[in-house]
Amino acid sequence: MKKHHKFPSPIFNTIAVLVLATLACGILSGGGNGEDASLQQTLDALAITQAAHETLVAGEPIQPTEAIIIEEPVVPTEEIITEEPPQPTEEVVTQEPLPTETEVLEIPDALLEGISFSFAPQVAQRADAEIVPGENYGPDAMPGSNYPTHYKFTLRGYPVVDHFHTPTIIVYPVEEYRAISPQAAEIIAELEQIVRTRSAADMRELPFLPMWPANQIFGSNFEFVDFQNGSGMRILTMFGQDIFPINNSSLFYTFQGLTDDGRYYVSAVLPVTHPQLPGDSSVDDWPSFEQSWPAYSRETVSWLGDQPSTSFNPNLTDLDTMIATILVDR
Repeated sequence: MKKHHKFPSPIFNTIAVLVLATLACGILSGGGNGEDASLQQTLDALAITQAAHETLVAGEPIQPTEAIIIEEPVVPTEEIITEEPPQPTEEVVTQEPLPTETEVLEIPDALLEGISFSFAPQVAQRADAEIVPGENYGPDAMPGSNYPTHYKFTLRGYPVVDHFHTPTIIVYPVEEYRAISPQAAEIIAELEQIVRTRSAADMRELPFLPMWPANQIFGSNFEFVDFQNGSGMRILTMFGQDIFPINNSSLFYTFQGLTDDGRYYVSAVLPVTHPQLPGDSSVDDWPSFEQSWPAYSRETVSWLGDQPSTSFNPNLTDLDTMIATILVDR
């Protein structure tokens, strides 16, 4: 940076000249007053001059000879922090495995004491559940008279009406049934063999509970069906104390099965019809019918086995699906 020197301004010079002129005049006019007076006047004049100079210096702004750049201080700008929007965490979606046909629905249509199942609307509208108290009349009682306390479901809003049988599903405790009925123990053992071997070769009669005072007249449409925690077999059949035509008032679907642990026996009796079967068991010429029974039964059983499941009412596949949803969780 260069240093700048101040020089007396024109005003200051004028004042100084006036002071000196006054002083000179005083000296000349007082020529005989002596050196002391002259000296005093000189000092006074200098004092006046000095005071005037200081006044001028104090009041006159300094004119710089070169431009002075006044840099304004840099005001730090407030740092703007841009926050990046939070990145959404990727949601981990755990897909539940799709239910299989044999899995029970989340809310079953029928439930009692840990026993549950579901059905399609075309099969039933509801199921009434009850616990049936057992009966034990001793070892000499008629077959079917003794049975343990068991669980019974009666289907309501079922599509077949005016039938000999009521649509029901029954669950029996195996050990209790064996303990009070030798006949039931034999039936259970036969079914255990069938379920274990999954063989129904040449079968015309399926082990069946409950015990009725009648016999299976025939059996057709044999199929193994697994349920939630067990397996068994279903057939189409009729029961009677004598032979009679296969008809829509007596034909029914039955399932007989066991839980995997062998503790419970599952029995279903579900009426079915077919549009090409007669409505009832009436016979015009009984002797002729009785004589033709062997050939008639073989042909009719074979014919039933060839019919598509959708031709029956209810659809046999819908009934199989309902059986497959059964769960005995006890």
